[in-house]
Amino acid sequence: MPHARGLMLGPAGALWPYKFVTGVLKNLLAQHGDRFTLETNTPVLSIDSATGDTPFSLHTSRGIVKARHVIHCTNAHVGHLVPGLRGNVFPIRGQMSAQSPGTKFPHQGTDRSWLFMYERGFDYLTQLPYNGQSDGEMMFGGGFAQSEGGGIEDLGITTDDELSLSADIHLSGALSAVFGRENWGPVNGTAVKQMWTGNMGFSVDGLPWVGLLSEKATGRKLSAQGDGNSGGEWAAVAYSGEGMVNAWLCGKALAMMVLQHCTSAGQMQGSLAPEWFPEQMLITDERIEKSRLPTQVEDL
Repeated sequence: MPHARGLMLGPAGALWPYKFVTGVLKNLLAQHGDRFTLETNTPVLSIDSATGDTPFSLHTSRGIVKARHVIHCTNAHVGHLVPGLRGNVFPIRGQMSAQSPGTKFPHQGTDRSWLFMYERGFDYLTQLPYNGQSDGEMMFGGGFAQSEGGGIEDLGITTDDELSLSADIHLSGALSAVFGRENWGPVNGTAVKQMWTGNMGFSVDGLPWVGLLSEKATGRKLSAQGDGNSGGEWAAVAYSGEGMVNAWLCGKALAMMVLQHCTSAGQMQGSLAPEWFPEQMLITDERIEKSRLPTQVEDL
């Protein structure tokens, strides 16, 4: 890296997301296929609350689903069904690419991943292994700070059907510049094989939001408490671009909260979270009020 001013080297990890997700799905179907389904292309349009063993009715594009518990893992889109988190969690568009490596670049996919820190912003890079399905593509993302207005054009974007032109330009040319053209070399075939975007959920206070949602947050009544079978709405969202750091144990903690709720007759949330989970990440009405973006001029 001929232009580098410094280097920090430490342990890290990388995985192939598609293989991981399909592997998890395969195991779930094999072990719980009689009571597990994955309903794709089925957006939940609204949620109604009622009484009974299944207190929530989820209205989807394909019909109504009854549920005792609803877990919102919709991240950037959580405000659609949880109005109380609007202004606390907001969407940001992120951009990613798959690129062919230069012919002079040694394959390092099994040994290295990279984070490039600039004066403003950063990019991230992993390299796929050679295994018959990949020719060592560089999975390269970022360019947020280099987009229009230093990232302003990507704030509040809830769709993933358009690329950021500025991020596209940056990502398409950064690799050969960072590693040095003399170390990169020409590219065989198409340099940028694919470019796409996704929506990330960011929080105002920079921390994930995990736990039981109150009636104030959802605008819906909770079912009666105290029978051990009471339902609830839950959320694990707003990883603020650090999902690979936070999502794993946030998901585990939330699953433990739901199980504890089901076996403790729906006690207060403070007693539901495992002791190792940071209380700063729990969803409370007080936190919602303290960390919300102003929505009107007079709020500033």
